[in-house]
Amino acid sequence: MYTQPYQIRSSLQPGKYFIKSISVQNEAELKSLEWKNHQSFEVIAGKSPTTSSLNIESLEFSPKLIQGGGTITARFVFRSEIVPLGVNALLTGPLDYLESISIDRFTKQGENTWRMENTIQISEWLPSGTYQLSNLIAYHENVFATYDGKPLIVEVKNAKVADKPVILETILEPEAGKRSAMTTFRVRIRSAAPVNLLTADYETPRTSGATMYGYKITSLGNDEWEAVGGAYIFANSPEGTYNIKNMKVRNEGNIISDAVGPIVFKVEK
Repeated sequence: MYTQPYQIRSSLQPGKYFIKSISVQNEAELKSLEWKNHQSFEVIAGKSPTTSSLNIESLEFSPKLIQGGGTITARFVFRSEIVPLGVNALLTGPLDYLESISIDRFTKQGENTWRMENTIQISEWLPSGTYQLSNLIAYHENVFATYDGKPLIVEVKNAKVADKPVILETILEPEAGKRSAMTTFRVRIRSAAPVNLLTADYETPRTSGATMYGYKITSLGNDEWEAVGGAYIFANSPEGTYNIKNMKVRNEGNIISDAVGPIVFKVEK
């Protein structure tokens, strides 16, 4: 039996709620048909959404200048009758998207006023230029609030210049495809700037479109790095050919390598 709890907040509008499109998937990547008997529950008391406003009062970056890398702090103040649930935003720079920000912890600092802080690490390898917080949205159960005021901007001045990382070699571990075990691959990379991300597309005999991430990146010295990735093969995983392809790495200069692959392995009966 599988149990999924749901948090029912006091500000939800009274009425009947439905849980639909229920299905399950097993280790063999086989999916059930949808359960047609929709589950429902009723909220009999709650705060009307018309009285639960949400406003972004102020935003601030500090410091406003980063030289040679450092940390910036983003501070947000909101006005809401109920606890805000979260904030989403993007940090963009000279090479476009840098980081997605998602925060769900707030501190009450006055009547219907909430404060949130988030720190962002700026690498000494990032290109110099203007970085801006954009697409900021705050929300609670009933209301979304966007920020249309003066943009949050920080200027970055770095002396170091990152190069484009190059994937030199991919190595699949000898026991790839073994059931009830991790199939591991290693990637050797050349990059003056530290490598901080490995991604790849992962395809099984029954599914495609999944993204695989590296879980360990270490320095080998002399501007070389090793990234380790892998996928767990269950006892009941489908037999057949598995592909790890479109493999890329990114360094702290926010520069992405060319894609390589595929790495192919088989899972037997």
